[in-house]
Amino acid sequence: MDGSVCLFGRGPQMHTMREDVELAASSDANVLITGERGVGKRLIGDLIHRRSQRNHLPVVLIRCSQPECTVQMDLITAFDRRAGTIVLDDVDELTPAMQRLLLQLLDVQFAGTSCTESEPRRHVRVIAAAAPRLCELVHAAAFHEDVFYRLNIIHVSIPPLRERRGDIPGLVLRLLRSPALQGCAVTPDAMVRLVAHGWPGNVRELEGVLEDVARHRAVIRSQDLPQHVRSAWKRGAPARQLTNLRPTRAHQSNRITIRSVQ
Repeated sequence: MDGSVCLFGRGPQMHTMREDVELAASSDANVLITGERGVGKRLIGDLIHRRSQRNHLPVVLIRCSQPECTVQMDLITAFDRRAGTIVLDDVDELTPAMQRLLLQLLDVQFAGTSCTESEPRRHVRVIAAAAPRLCELVHAAAFHEDVFYRLNIIHVSIPPLRERRGDIPGLVLRLLRSPALQGCAVTPDAMVRLVAHGWPGNVRELEGVLEDVARHRAVIRSQDLPQHVRSAWKRGAPARQLTNLRPTRAHQSNRITIRSVQ
């Protein structure tokens, strides 16, 4: 799965997100990407970098959920670079000590000098990814407010899949074009259950379910889906029904008619 898949969607939330991604790609400012697990925050961050004028410069990924000593070393090393993009994954997992270090490094960069020298430093861009709880952490004084404001210059919010169920058929079509799913098809009955499921793991979970079933079958039927996905329809989840569909393949049109079940 690449970042372009994560951009697919027809609703106003996805339209706003695409506009924010384009703004971030055309800018050199820091970016904060928020969303639940599995929505593709890191993929969107990579897409922003590849579409920016910095795409020829190095990218350094720092997983902020790592042990504090590892994060400390990674942060100092990354900010000592002369140029490039730093991607902070799970920035809401930073310990208070690492938040203070990050603030110091951001302030030093803003001053225009490196951490160890007095010569001018070329700007290092930061793209940070965080769970939606980050704002709550800031309000509870559990995340440094000044760090938040320095990162949140451009904000990209990725909505969860359960809030845009109508996009699921189109997402499935795009995922079927991936090498792991090429040549596979999804029956209408299976698609109904895919749309009905709540997908707490979002697009990443959807991709994983499809790939797991596709290892055994070229045509994905409803009975091939995991029990927790099949049972969503029976539990009365906000389900939809697909009408006038034949088995869906990646090369077919993505114009799928969906009507709500009352």
